[in-house]
Amino acid sequence: MTTHQYVITTITKFTIVTTFNQMEIHTATGKPLIVDQNPAQKVYVELPDGTVTLMSVTDLKVGYDLFDATSQTWTTITGIYYQNGGTHTMYDIYTTFPGNYIANGYLDPVKT
Repeated sequence: MTTHQYVITTITKFTIVTTFNQMEIHTATGKPLIVDQNPAQKVYVELPDGTVTLMSVTDLKVGYDLFDATSQTWTTITGIYYQNGGTHTMYDIYTTFPGNYIANGYLDPVKT
């Protein structure tokens, strides 16, 4: 984010995770970001007042903007849909420095 440059990283760990909930975050680009409802999962967000911050997916709201890493632009969240229950297979990817990767166009920072 700070250098506005892409770098090549290596996947060092890839784990399959079973969750019992998920979120579909829809944006103006038409590409949803699907994540589990885990507060550790964070994305870069631009708030309505112009503040850019790293925010937990569980705190997102319609009207906030997500960083679209492919186009290097911000795109507005148009809907958030929750699936509570069921079994969902998710994938955690860990990479070498800086640890970020792009998931369906959106920058996915290191999980803390």
